[in-house]
Amino acid sequence: MEVMTVSRSVVVLRNDEDTLDLDADTKEQIMGNMYFRTADDDSAIRFYPMAEYTKPGTYEVRGSIVNLTGMSNSELVWNALNFGAFWYDLDNDLQSEVLTLEAGVLNEAVDDRTIDEDALTYTTHAIYQEYELHENEGLTVESDNYGGDAGYWLEGWMGEMYVAIDNNSDKLCKLLIEFEDGDRKTLFTGEKWDLGGGFALELMGIADTGDAVTLRLFKNDIPLKGSLKCINTGCCEQQDRVYTYTADIGGEETIPVFSCYVDVVFKGDISYVQLMYAFLIDDEVLEIDTGDKYGAMKVMTASKSGATLRNNEHTLDLDTDTNEHIMGNMYFKTADDDTAIRFYPFVERTIGEEPTPPPATIPADDVDGDGVPDAWDADNSTPSGYWVNSEGIGRKWGDVNGDGKLTSADALMILQAAVENIELG
Repeated sequence: MEVMTVSRSVVVLRNDEDTLDLDADTKEQIMGNMYFRTADDDSAIRFYPMAEYTKPGTYEVRGSIVNLTGMSNSELVWNALNFGAFWYDLDNDLQSEVLTLEAGVLNEAVDDRTIDEDALTYTTHAIYQEYELHENEGLTVESDNYGGDAGYWLEGWMGEMYVAIDNNSDKLCKLLIEFEDGDRKTLFTGEKWDLGGGFALELMGIADTGDAVTLRLFKNDIPLKGSLKCINTGCCEQQDRVYTYTADIGGEETIPVFSCYVDVVFKGDISYVQLMYAFLIDDEVLEIDTGDKYGAMKVMTASKSGATLRNNEHTLDLDTDTNEHIMGNMYFKTADDDTAIRFYPFVERTIGEEPTPPPATIPADDVDGDGVPDAWDADNSTPSGYWVNSEGIGRKWGDVNGDGKLTSADALMILQAAVENIELG
């Protein structure tokens, strides 16, 4: 983008000297951290603008804004098209979450800012998705469930993507790994591949003939029963190159938990395999039951076909300048404006790891005798005659300015701090 006009009142930028190519499965930069994301679909040009944040912190992902002045609301509907926090599969144009507020619930003319009980509804359901393995190679995973060998079911739940096992919308597992068609993993003999969620895959060995490999899946370093399998790549059947580990989870039988395709085998001084189409779900199941409560929302119906939540026993007050909790990490944010009811839904997303909590007991060891425990001390060699601040940073006692001198001004500040109980840093 190039700045075309800039003045006291307006700034206008335009792609005056550059084109932007929305090729399939690309992220095209517009400017700064703003991009166009394009679907991996040759049959349509499907894309959206996005902003990318990588700096650790907590961010808002908001939905479309409602602005009521002197009137009541019409029916308000948020889905993945106008609420970026809801799950959306761009490549296949899939979405399942809908948040609906009934018409006439809010009225700015009489300053009615209360969402009454049973006026806010959230619904979601499972949607079929084909395995990359089946889509690209025409191969299947092991499964005794109808349709479960060629695909699985995705479902958005409070803004997160889950797999609905055996097409049960009320039994959800986290999707941990899903390789795209070009992704590969090279795994060496004896190496354990950390898959996440406590899972690891180990290449146990390769036959001397170089056409049979033995794989085993682990969970928390414990080998999973039935996961030790020999994959024969030398036969003429391509299907025999597919490794699948199934388990009975959430009351459902023979659910494919992990699968992959053995594409390349090399036997030599350093032996390895190359794996494609890896797919892994967590074996811990979130079961949604009628009557369950999530924040202000209660599960009204939960079945194989879908789940419906409603603020059945709670009102939500959209007072000015407030964040009203809906469920999970989802809220309504309301403007600090008495002349309008202006608000939007948002979800908080956190980038980066949570800080490590301090130990329950701090050891009293103090090597340099400066009065600060070593666990908190940034400098464990503070000489005698120095003091340290709360961060363990040392300075000669009384040297307020850090210049190595004690002036009358320093003395005055020390006296004032003592009287007012102020800690000098």
